[in-house]
Amino acid sequence: LIRLFCEEPHSSKHATYFHGCYSIIIIASVAAYCMETLNLKGGPEGVNNLTVQQYKVLEIIFTIIFSLDIIIRCLVTKRICCCECGAKTKGYGETATPFFLDIMVIFDILSVLPYPIGEIIDVTGLGLALPWLGSSLRVLSLCRILRVFKVTRNFDGAKVLFVTTRNSMKPLMVSFIVLI
Repeated sequence: LIRLFCEEPHSSKHATYFHGCYSIIIIASVAAYCMETLNLKGGPEGVNNLTVQQYKVLEIIFTIIFSLDIIIRCLVTKRICCCECGAKTKGYGETATPFFLDIMVIFDILSVLPYPIGEIIDVTGLGLALPWLGSSLRVLSLCRILRVFKVTRNFDGAKVLFVTTRNSMKPLMVSFIVLI
C-alpha cells in the first residue's frame, strides 16, 4: 500500500494530493537554488532576495525532505538491487526495475548529495587544502535542478517524452558523432 502511494500519484485521492504538494516543494527547491545564485559574487541581499544563511536553511530543509523520500521509497521498493540476494526480490521476478538502477532514483540521489558533501568539505578543511573542490561542488550542485524531472514523471505526456528520448538515443548518438 505504501509502495503504491509512493510510486503511483493517481493511486488514491490522498496520493494525488501528496504528490501535488510534493511537486510544489520540488519547484520551490529549484527556485530557491536559482535565486541563491543571485548572492554569488556579492549580489544583492535585501528586499528582493534572501540572505546566504536563509538559503542554507532552505537547502537543509529540502535535503532532509528529499533524503527521507529516497529512504522511504527504498524501504518499500520491490527490488533494491539487480542481484537475487534479498528476500524482497522473491516473487517479483525480473520485471521490477532495481531501485538503485532507476534513472529517476539516480537523479534524486544526485540532487541531495551537494549539501552533505559541501558540509564534509567545510568540516574537514579540504576546501582550503584543495581549492578546486569548491568549484567542483558548484558543478555538482547543478544536480539539484534534476529534481524537476521528478515533477514531470507524474504527467503522462512526460512519460511519452522519456520513452521517445530513450528510444531515440542510438540514432541521435550517430548524428552527434558526425557533428563532432
